[in-house]
Amino acid sequence: MMINSDLAQTAHHRCAVRSGFSLLELLITIAVIAIIASIAIPSWKAHLLASRRTEAVSLLLHVANRQEQFRLQKQRYAITDELTARPPTGLGILNPGEHYILTASASDQNFTAYAAVDSTGKQADDLECWLFGIDETGRRWSESQTGKITTTRCWY
Repeated sequence: MMINSDLAQTAHHRCAVRSGFSLLELLITIAVIAIIASIAIPSWKAHLLASRRTEAVSLLLHVANRQEQFRLQKQRYAITDELTARPPTGLGILNPGEHYILTASASDQNFTAYAAVDSTGKQADDLECWLFGIDETGRRWSESQTGKITTTRCWY
């Protein structure tokens, strides 16, 4: 019986002595968390940038639709100054967007609308899809900040 009692006391003594984490275990845990964060954070940021691109696409499709309505009434397309004016003098686009700056150029027969990244906003890191465009024929395009055509990656 004495042997069992000694073993129990020794096991209890070892458990009592060892409480908490060792420095090595703590460092390994921190390293694993850092590795996971280094993979997850850039992926999350890329997802945010891509999700905000829908704002530009939505704005431009809305402008194209309103331009056609404007042309039916006025026999011409609206220019940038008329984007925010209420109908019938303008397109009535009151909130042009949070992450993009909307502009348009037009003549009687043609229009081109652009949504460019607001360089002071949250989307400023989106160098791949810096400028979106649409014209009266429905042709869509986008460009990177360096001018490279990125339509297939940005319009979806």
